[in-house]
Amino acid sequence: MEESWSTSTSASACIVLIVLLTLTCAWRVLNWLWLRPKRLERLMRDQGLQGNPYRLFNGDLKQMMKMQKEVTSKTMKLSHDIAPRVFSYHLQSVIKHGKSIFFTSLMTLLMLM
Repeated sequence: MEESWSTSTSASACIVLIVLLTLTCAWRVLNWLWLRPKRLERLMRDQGLQGNPYRLFNGDLKQMMKMQKEVTSKTMKLSHDIAPRVFSYHLQSVIKHGKSIFFTSLMTLLMLM
């Protein structure tokens, strides 16, 4: 009887330990992928910066690639002004949100002033 009690308590302790480790890892991943970037976004907005809301994993990458594809499909004018072609997304964001903006690239918030 005493052996089965110690076996069951050690098994229960192992299960509790595994559950705690799993919850800790899940919390860290949630904090890294969602909570921290959303908190940084809120802090930047409180300081007066504007930008698109944070999106998990790809951020503003879809819009960047779409704009880059649109811009490169057109022929380039013969001039030294290549900024609209190279930095089309950034320039469009400055026009839309003002000079102090932030945008997300993959899982990081970047600030452009």
